[in-house]
Amino acid sequence: MLEYGEWMRKAQFYKLVARSIAVVAVGANLIIAPAHSVTSMRNLHYVEGKDPAAPLFNPIVVNRVDLMVPQSSIDIINSEYPVEYNAMWWRATNFSYVPAKLKITTATKTYGPIDVEIHLKGGWGSLRSLGEKAGFKVKINSTGNKDQRLLGLKKLTFNNDVQDGSYVHEATAYRLFRNVGVPAPRVGYARIYMNCAPDMNPEQNSTCIDYGLHPNIETMDEVALARWVNGTTHLYEGGTPYFPDIYNGAVLQTDLGDPTDTSDFRELAQINQLDGADWYNAMLAHTDLKEMTLEWATETYVGHWDGYAANNNNFYLHSDSNGKFRMFPWGTDQTWGGLQDLYVEDGWGPSTMVAKCNAYAPCREMYAESLVTIWAKAEAINLARMPRDIYSGILASSMGPQSDPFSGCNVYCANANAEGISNFLKSRSDQISPLATSFALVAPELAATPTTKTITMSWVGKKVPGVPIKSYQVQQSIDENTWVSLKLDSPTKTVIRNVTPGRVFYYRVRAVTSRGTTPWSPTVRVQSK
Repeated sequence: MLEYGEWMRKAQFYKLVARSIAVVAVGANLIIAPAHSVTSMRNLHYVEGKDPAAPLFNPIVVNRVDLMVPQSSIDIINSEYPVEYNAMWWRATNFSYVPAKLKITTATKTYGPIDVEIHLKGGWGSLRSLGEKAGFKVKINSTGNKDQRLLGLKKLTFNNDVQDGSYVHEATAYRLFRNVGVPAPRVGYARIYMNCAPDMNPEQNSTCIDYGLHPNIETMDEVALARWVNGTTHLYEGGTPYFPDIYNGAVLQTDLGDPTDTSDFRELAQINQLDGADWYNAMLAHTDLKEMTLEWATETYVGHWDGYAANNNNFYLHSDSNGKFRMFPWGTDQTWGGLQDLYVEDGWGPSTMVAKCNAYAPCREMYAESLVTIWAKAEAINLARMPRDIYSGILASSMGPQSDPFSGCNVYCANANAEGISNFLKSRSDQISPLATSFALVAPELAATPTTKTITMSWVGKKVPGVPIKSYQVQQSIDENTWVSLKLDSPTKTVIRNVTPGRVFYYRVRAVTSRGTTPWSPTVRVQSK
């Protein structure tokens, strides 16, 4: 397996070798095709949801976004940008929204121009000035236009991807989160231009700037959450500069809900004062703990070293009207390279809730089962193919990463990055596949009920994602020494008829799985009636 740093250096090498696109096949069968050959079936495959905005989050299409930003707004943005870049790690970047205009051009339609408000997006590590590759937050329901929407959206988030030279980390990682049932943003792509569109009447002497390709990350607000939740009391956001865990006094940003009443968070923080069974049972009552273990385990699976599980960063904490909490991911641009240990024992070590879960056997098993679920889903959706599909689409666009003036990525760079993610997924599969086998090779549970002249038996095998049960074998004995296999009425139930009353029989069952045959179940003794 190529380590993350190794394949990123390889990507940079390829980028220097050739910056122009070629229609070639390189390495692991990556083919960059003309736009018309990106099949509509694959195109639709990646478009999730039926809402009007869904096509904006198609990860194999690049749309054009034009911003018209007046000098008065530019002056405010520049004045708020930290003069001393390294000093911003310890302070929040709560920038002011300033007036601008927005236009989005797709292959079939143009939206706008409309009045919006914008500010820079980013924190320690990713924040860039207007003179660099800036990222942007766009408020569509701006001051004086609170009811304004664009395809139902209130906000847009354009990530500059300065911490992800591949451009594909977020789209690939978030897709896996969503497929295992964890709410996560959809991702499309946009080429961002400022003061370049004549029809938007930029001010005289303004400078046209091409900011290059940006992932269009679905903003996690009430619009996006409506696809996943039934009601919101609070949406808290955890991240820099505080790196908060879940404890009383932790500083999280309140994105939705009443910031003056955070009693729900304080109650969750109080639970984290407990340990073992007390903590586990309280978490079951006040959180969707199974989904939380899926969130933590998916962070681990994709190597999200900068998320909640390993770094108390880049996460959302959502409470519903009943005060029940769920956790959602954010900031997955630096994935597919770190966190080799499945239980987050490397790096900075696990966060409080992950550590408490892994310290208590029933929760650790739940977490391990979540790892297997994630592995099976990644295999089922062929996640390793997704980076290649993305590149086939966005490199076919003249606005794709190959022409990004700040941090381009051509076909050679793309192939190296896709290969790196594929290798990382292979490594994860090698780690988790044996765990799936150990879960699968557990004896089924058998029950037998005698009635007049009949004995009805039923059994349940352990269902493990990615390890299907092919069949069951059931045996009968009168002395527990000699066993006879029975013909089954159905895969999980059979009835033995015309049984002589008063006789004693013994039964056992085992499952034949794709990973082998389980042990026999404990013997069940039955006396016929």
